[in-house]
Amino acid sequence: SAGVYTVFAPTDDAVNSLPQDMVYSIDSNPEQSKPLLQYHIIPRRINLNSLSNDETSSTLLQGKTIRFNVYSSVTPDCKQLVTASGAPIGDALATMGSVQVIPVTQVLYQPTGNLMNIVDASPILKELSQAVKSARLSWLLSGIFAF
Repeated sequence: SAGVYTVFAPTDDAVNSLPQDMVYSIDSNPEQSKPLLQYHIIPRRINLNSLSNDETSSTLLQGKTIRFNVYSSVTPDCKQLVTASGAPIGDALATMGSVQVIPVTQVLYQPTGNLMNIVDASPILKELSQAVKSARLSWLLSGIFAF
């Protein structure tokens, strides 16, 4: 539909780091990727320089939002880091008419379930997941932190 959109486009490295079973699932059933893609699009253009910490924006995936965080003085070389749903984002790559494209260094995942579900599903938190389970502390990350 007509409107202004921002697309958070995962870099090639981000896509290549997806778990093989997820890639296979998406390749074998492209319709399954629709919610994932909808979560990467917001129906407005954003100004990276005017984002506020903990600002949220609705995505095209109904009922789901992307949360932006702004971190200052991250390192001597990095005066500011902006993330979208935890993924560092770069400068606007391109603006074509009503579509703005911004690269992200990770594929964005919409929060579902509870914190333990998110840790279990994350390809970069496997060690944490195993440690929490080994210590029998899964209950701490389940239930009370539901999304």
